[in-house]
Amino acid sequence: MPANIPEARNTTRYYFCYVAVMRVTSKGQVTIPQKVRRQLGINPGSEVDFELDDGGARLVRVRSGEGEAIAGRMRGRATVAMSTEEIMALTRGDD
Repeated sequence: MPANIPEARNTTRYYFCYVAVMRVTSKGQVTIPQKVRRQLGINPGSEVDFELDDGGARLVRVRSGEGEAIAGRMRGRATVAMSTEEIMALTRGDD
């Protein structure tokens, strides 16, 4: 563990430390450094998310199937008495 990084010495879940400055494009995009992509297992097509807290943001890789699990937990909990066809018509703007 690097001794010159105080947070690393006090963190029990320390895995990897990489300090880099990245510039945000006009489209709000940044390039994730190759070293970070390798360490996190991020490949083309991988999904990532940002976890926000008072100290800033943390980039995390979304585990495959996580979206399906969330959708599964939500399934059957709707309180709107509309059919799927009615909901789709609303989203498409059909009259």
